[in-house]
Amino acid sequence: MTWTRNLAWQNLDLAYRSSIAYQFARFGLGLKYSSLPAEVVHQAKRSLLDGLGCAIGSYSAPGRPARPWQRSWGGRRRPPCSAPDFAPAH
Repeated sequence: MTWTRNLAWQNLDLAYRSSIAYQFARFGLGLKYSSLPAEVVHQAKRSLLDGLGCAIGSYSAPGRPARPWQRSWGGRRRPPCSAPDFAPAH
């Protein structure tokens, strides 16, 4: 590897290590199940089961397109992130 390419990789690695995602990943990898309080474990399990229940419950639920509502409310034409073209049934 040339010196400039090596320097570029070092700069990229430094930028990655200073990112929030890297810091969260390091924190998460350092956790041990035995060191978590019982209440934290309980709430994590509840949140996981709630999300799973919502996903299962909405799997075959009919929905209506959300884009017309978004435009009528004065929203942007396209959201900044990729969003599904459906909304949960009411």
